[in-house]
Amino acid sequence: MKDYILYLYSFGFKLFIIKTLLRICKNKRFRKEIIKIKHLYIEKWLCEKIINYDNDINNTNEISPSNELWVFWAQGFDNAPEMIKLCINSIKRNSKKWNFHLLSLSNVKDYIDLPKFIWEKLNNGNITLTQFSDILRFALLNKYGGLWIDATTFVTKQISISDTSKYWTTKLYEKEIECVSHCRWNGALMYIPKGNEFADYIYKAFITYWQNQTVLIDYFLIDYFTDISLRQLETFKNELNDVEFNNINIFHLDSILNEPCNKETLEAYLKNNPYNKLQRRSNYIKYLNGKLTNYGYLVEHY
Repeated sequence: MKDYILYLYSFGFKLFIIKTLLRICKNKRFRKEIIKIKHLYIEKWLCEKIINYDNDINNTNEISPSNELWVFWAQGFDNAPEMIKLCINSIKRNSKKWNFHLLSLSNVKDYIDLPKFIWEKLNNGNITLTQFSDILRFALLNKYGGLWIDATTFVTKQISISDTSKYWTTKLYEKEIECVSHCRWNGALMYIPKGNEFADYIYKAFITYWQNQTVLIDYFLIDYFTDISLRQLETFKNELNDVEFNNINIFHLDSILNEPCNKETLEAYLKNNPYNKLQRRSNYIKYLNGKLTNYGYLVEHY
């Protein structure tokens, strides 16, 4: 109840009602309409309260390719669950052409200076580790450029970006989902060259937001900022449009990991699908009725 009161106080009655309706609404058609209204109101609020610095966008830096590769797991590799270690090892194994960096809370300050209030709000629980990760990725990409890959991504071939002079992401065919991205971009896996104004824009948006707020307006804040940027950054809009559809099965492996393993079928799939987003809260099993599962196969052979 306290969280809902804080949300009402922070963002007003309309967004509070929308949040409440989505919590209780089960009708798909009605829910779809509520979500459309939610997107409009959240972006309106963000544009009025946070993103009001059009003249402060850094678009004068020289764009330069970057071969830095960033992965973050807050607790560090040694304290990561088995699935996370599996994914991190797959990323590192396939990053021979990149400078691989594995960050944790213990070494973030070796790479980047985040404002004091970010650390304070992380420590007191206002900022979750997920939101901290969103802030961190754009802080790093803004300073160094490079490729960000979520630690829950299983990679099956050497990582290569065809054009390192501009933005790239995994991109699915656009479809109606509850997230405002509609699969047009993927904040979990993206390349941004050093000096790109998009990274500067999103990082400043995050900093401005958390400098003034103690409550998260929406879990997908990173995607709302990205959607708004498409209307303000013409270069980024063009670069995103230029990204061809790729890795359209990025979520499929997660759905079959607990199925009995057919080695030939699984290997054929992995060969043709280099990036695979898994879920850190999923309960993966190695054996089903005494038979090795796809997850068990990955653990034993990768």
